[in-house]
Amino acid sequence: MPLLDENDKIVRYKYTITEFYILYENEKEKYVLPNTRISNINILNRYLSNAFPIFNINLVLESSIYYKILKNKNTVKFKLRMQKYEINEMGERSSYYSDFINDTFSLILDDDDNDLEEKLRNQIYSDGDENELNATINNIELYFFKSSLIKRTKEKMNCVLRDATVTNAIAYMCTRSSINNVLMSPIENKTMYKQLIIPPLTLTQSLKYLDAYYGLYKRGSLIYFDLNYTYILNFKSECTAYQKNEKKNTYIIIPEYGGIMTKQVGSVKKYNNNTDNYIVINSETMKILNESISNDIIVGNDVTFISYNNDDVKFTKSDNDAVQNSIIENLGLNEYYLSEYDAQLKSKEVKIVLNMVDIDLSAIEPNKKFIIEFEDTKLSRKYKGTYILCSKDIYFKKNGDEFSPYVSCTFVKG
Repeated sequence: MPLLDENDKIVRYKYTITEFYILYENEKEKYVLPNTRISNINILNRYLSNAFPIFNINLVLESSIYYKILKNKNTVKFKLRMQKYEINEMGERSSYYSDFINDTFSLILDDDDNDLEEKLRNQIYSDGDENELNATINNIELYFFKSSLIKRTKEKMNCVLRDATVTNAIAYMCTRSSINNVLMSPIENKTMYKQLIIPPLTLTQSLKYLDAYYGLYKRGSLIYFDLNYTYILNFKSECTAYQKNEKKNTYIIIPEYGGIMTKQVGSVKKYNNNTDNYIVINSETMKILNESISNDIIVGNDVTFISYNNDDVKFTKSDNDAVQNSIIENLGLNEYYLSEYDAQLKSKEVKIVLNMVDIDLSAIEPNKKFIIEFEDTKLSRKYKGTYILCSKDIYFKKNGDEFSPYVSCTFVKG
């Protein structure tokens, strides 16, 4: 049975900047930045190793604007609204605009604000250098972050909760930090602790501490503060946390190499299914890795588990004499430390890197269930299944006033 039907439609999504301006703290007027000043936009998400996305924009600016930003780098803000829309086979817009990003950002900038050319520039451009082509500086790279979110997550917790569960602790910390856009899987650790201690740590550190010391889920967790949502997820290939009316499943279709569909890429509108997301990619860009082999040699698959809480010692033994032996210590009250380690280890057995173009980016979020399907029967038998998204790097390529998203995603077996 073919993965795509002749009645299915491949839809391409484009993105455009509809609002982009600079807000200075003591100025009422906003400085509008036209789309022509934007070279490219990148958003890098490493869901398992980082807590926040890396978001940067490359601009072309006049020197005076650039140095004004530098002088106000601790207070200046940027309002950015990026919207998406569908285009048809003729390249014409075929849908309404909808928001992808609509927020205000602060800067991460270490550049020195000494403007050594200010005097000379004033002599050359007596009326100012704004809109003077020769006065622009190419490839100014600015890193953005949500100042409100960073400020909230930096507050130290440091408290003791009595007769509380880890769910109570998470609710307390998020409420105290005014974090209200949380998508959280149901917590599996139901233990009621007489004293639940939260050390003097930031919110991000406290959540990691709860997971490590007490345990949240049998398979471990994915904790991430994204641009739109904060995710506290069970590390499994199921959609266990979602918003109302959200499409929970994303099917990624990989055509057979060299087939007639190899070059067909984009999102897919299934004629008989509007409750799931579908994406088709170019199979030539796919990479399949097995990191468990190198991990056995470098880290070790012969493991000694030691729990200081209950004097429990367990061993695992590999048949491979070349593997290293490692020791895993459970210093807290986490009863899931064995199953967490096992889940993380097994996830390395299959890692798939997929590149996507012109897709609806809302279909690729860490809380979704990803089903990867192969048209090639040999690959299907070996790799078809459900996966967890562990990284998503978005590179927006500019073409006129619109941007095409080029997305590189890494998935591991759930």
